[in-house]
Parts: sequence; C-alpha cells; structure tokens
Amino acid sequence: MVKKNKVVEKKDTAIDKNLKTYAPVVLGIGGFIIVVVVLLYFVSQGVGKVEYNGLTFIKERYGEVVIYHYSYLTSMDNGNARRVDLLLRGDPSENNVPVEGEIVYPLGKPVYLSINSSGLDECKYSTIALAGFSGFIASNDIVLKAGTPDKEQSQKNNSTYVTCENYPSNMVVSLKSGSESKIERTSPYCYELEVANCEILPVMEKFIVQSVLDAKG
Repeated sequence: MVKKNKVVEKKDTAIDKNLKTYAPVVLGIGGFIIVVVVLLYFVSQGVGKVEYNGLTFIKERYGEVVIYHYSYLTSMDNGNARRVDLLLRGDPSENNVPVEGEIVYPLGKPVYLSINSSGLDECKYSTIALAGFSGFIASNDIVLKAGTPDKEQSQKNNSTYVTCENYPSNMVVSLKSGSESKIERTSPYCYELEVANCEILPVMEKFIVQSVLDAKG
C-alpha cells in the first residue's frame, strides 16, 4: 500500500499578494531605467567632445578647471614613438586668433623663444601660457631656448639675444604685446606672435594647435 500524504495548499501572504500585484510595474520601471541609462551613455559619448579641423578634443573638468585634451603619437630621434598629451585651457573651436602662414619646424634644431616682456609681465595667464608652450616643445623632443630681442637687456641680464636675423636657420618665435592678437610667419622660420589685451594664452595655444594641424597636413 502506498501511503498518500495530504497536500496542504499554501495560502498567499499579504507580501506575496503585493508582489504579484506590483511585479509587472516594478519590472516595467526597471526596464525603463535600463533603457534611459543606455540612451544616456550613448548620448554622453558626444558630450564633452570638441571638434576642430579634424582634431577631437575631450573636455575634462578638474574641480573648477576645464581642460581640453588631445593626444597623438610623434616619432622621436631614436626611432621610437611617444604619446603626446596636449592640454589646453581654452576651447580650440572658439579660439579666433588669426594665423598667417604655415608653421614649420626645422628638423633637429632648437626652437628659440624671443620674449619682449614689456606689456606682458602683468598678464594673468603668462606663466600658464609659457609653461604650456615649453611643455609642448619638450614633449615633441625639441630643445627650447629662451631669450630677448633687446640687445642691451640681454647684455645687462646675461641672457640670450634672440632675433630672426641672428638665428635664420632656427625657428624663432617672437612674442610681444601689440594692438591685435595674431600669429604671422614673416620668413621661413620666423614667427611673430602679437598679444593684445593680455590674450597671451589664446595666442600661444593657437600656435600649438596650428603646429599640430600643419604637421598632420
């Protein structure tokens, strides 16, 4: 004889009833949230990106400071490749400093930065602008030397006297204050960077970005 056990029907508790009632709603809301998160992810891929003449900059925030980040590979003298991270304080797509002439770096030669500090000493972003330029030059395995276009001042301060005339085969970047912010190539390796209204950061950053564009071109 087979012993038959009496099957006791389990009754739903109040929690079970609530789960059955609200489960479809909960699953629907969960599915909606997942869809929204996925959509936000794909939308965010375009947020924080700035396109400028074929270069894609990533907009990054560090506290209150906004940085525009672009990276590329460059060849070193030893044949190896190096990744260069270009960090700008200003939006390159909104930098309207005009550039006249292609920017060309003579191979294997130092770059001279000739600074006429008159009118630039008190500019708020002078240090940041010059540090960014020197970092860019060094990252590309190029030697940077600084000097002054004032011969008397160079003798007085025992600094390097730098003009396009006395370094014709080197790139000479002449930085000075003026009535209009602009960049102009005046001879094969001579560039005059004029700064108006203390716009030294936009001028230097435009020179850097244009250097990358011309090198890629």
